[in-house]
Amino acid sequence: LVSGSWDPAYGASFSGLGWNGTAEWFIPDACVPGSGLVLNTATCSNGGMYLIGATVNFYSLGDPSEATKATLSFVGPQSIVDSVTISGATFSGITTRYTVPGLLSGDATYIKNRELDEFAWGLSFVGGQALLAFNEVEDDDKDGDKDQFDQATRKCVFGDIKGSDKNADCGVNDFRNSPAMVTFTTPIPEPETYALMLAGLAAVGFMARRRRQV
Repeated sequence: LVSGSWDPAYGASFSGLGWNGTAEWFIPDACVPGSGLVLNTATCSNGGMYLIGATVNFYSLGDPSEATKATLSFVGPQSIVDSVTISGATFSGITTRYTVPGLLSGDATYIKNRELDEFAWGLSFVGGQALLAFNEVEDDDKDGDKDQFDQATRKCVFGDIKGSDKNADCGVNDFRNSPAMVTFTTPIPEPETYALMLAGLAAVGFMARRRRQV
């Protein structure tokens, strides 16, 4: 298990908005001793890397307490991981595709005033950064289901500022001026790995005791 956290400002599209987040991924133990870029298609993984889940908390940058006003929950497992960057069992990057839209909850008044509920929110990771994209919820398929949106029919240029003449419907956090750099933790071995480690220590202890007896 690998976890990461970040805490930047969102940027001009949602001025004054801060967003901190945490995420957890599953990476097969066989890939951890690797070095450099390790693809999810590599033999050690064979497609076994995935996002366990993630949470994003919105807060006001002017609030010294940084109290959470709204939360996005991204439930897993989601098989969106493309690759990881590893050096000596230390993770420095994870690259993924976008998640399915997160579930928004929290202070209803704050959410409405900041227009957070007018968009579907997707989370992805590129190298050592987290990206949080917004996409206006519309009935593109004309089926009456406003909870769904068809990305294939939307001409969105991520990075545009919300409300600009060029594109007001979608965009992404300001990763250039306020990058969401992810701090990764040391991976936690699976229970099977702990069992093997304990068995190995027991074997070493047994051999040491036998030598003393001899």
